[in-house]
Amino acid sequence: MKKINVFIVEDDPMVLKINQRFAEQTPDFQVIGTAKTAGEALESITALCPDLVLIDVYLPDFSGIELLKQIRQRDLKLDVIIITAAQDTASITEALRHGVTDYLIKPFDFDRFNKSFMSYRKRWLSLNQKNVISQEDFDNLLVSQQHEESGVNTITPKGINKQTLNILLECLKKEKQSLSTKEVAIKIRVSQATALKYLNYLERCGQVTVKVFYGSVGRPTYKYFFKPGQT
Repeated sequence: MKKINVFIVEDDPMVLKINQRFAEQTPDFQVIGTAKTAGEALESITALCPDLVLIDVYLPDFSGIELLKQIRQRDLKLDVIIITAAQDTASITEALRHGVTDYLIKPFDFDRFNKSFMSYRKRWLSLNQKNVISQEDFDNLLVSQQHEESGVNTITPKGINKQTLNILLECLKKEKQSLSTKEVAIKIRVSQATALKYLNYLERCGQVTVKVFYGSVGRPTYKYFFKPGQT
């Protein structure tokens, strides 16, 4: 597949080197340029047209938030992740208002960086491999951004308890065979109706796959298993 081109704006040489190494350790990403000032960055970004720009807030000439605003004013077709020590709500609010993909607060480890990049990669692939996207695909894309490596850990729909959801997901991960709704209900000690609601939600999120088994008599049995590659 086409590499996702990354440009890094960071005035600290050591931090720049770390961010560049992190980016290049993540599959399908390549760093095509760096800059130490906002002015230099704006000129290079306009010429290089990267897919993703990493921006520090504290820069020698003007702030990374101002750089972000100028990127949006010029209607440059790219995404931005803020990587900074700035924790004030004003900076975070401005960044969100101008459409950042993520906001990483220093210091952070590779796992958090990688999580941000892989989430971006999934969205980038979804939006760049098709000319059109259905409502269902878009909804699934939004839901997938609410998942962390261990399962669902952020916003969940009304009626879906995050703790119960993760317990069910962990139950399916440990099983070497698919489970029916009844089997899941027994294992995590909930009603079959509750188990079915959570299983249907996880299926829509792409976290589990369902198979239909037909017996000689009676209704078919639906069995669920954890979908590999979704952790």
